[in-house]
Amino acid sequence: AQDWLKYSQKWASQLATMRSRGINVTTPLARFGGHGVVESNLRAFFVACGGACTDESNPAYIGVIAANPFCGQWNNPDC
Repeated sequence: AQDWLKYSQKWASQLATMRSRGINVTTPLARFGGHGVVESNLRAFFVACGGACTDESNPAYIGVIAANPFCGQWNNPDC
């Protein structure tokens, strides 16, 4: 979260331009795993990010939680 906060401040103007064009900013890729792992990882991110990630007027605002889960034997043989 600290890296995202720094990034969003550095590129605040560019992020504002992208948002004005309708582009949504998503969370960093969160690691999936067993039951509750992704929720725990996302919760930890938002706690560390603080209000900046939920304040629509802040460059660090996260408007979308996106997921890119993969399923296979490395993850869960029952997938």
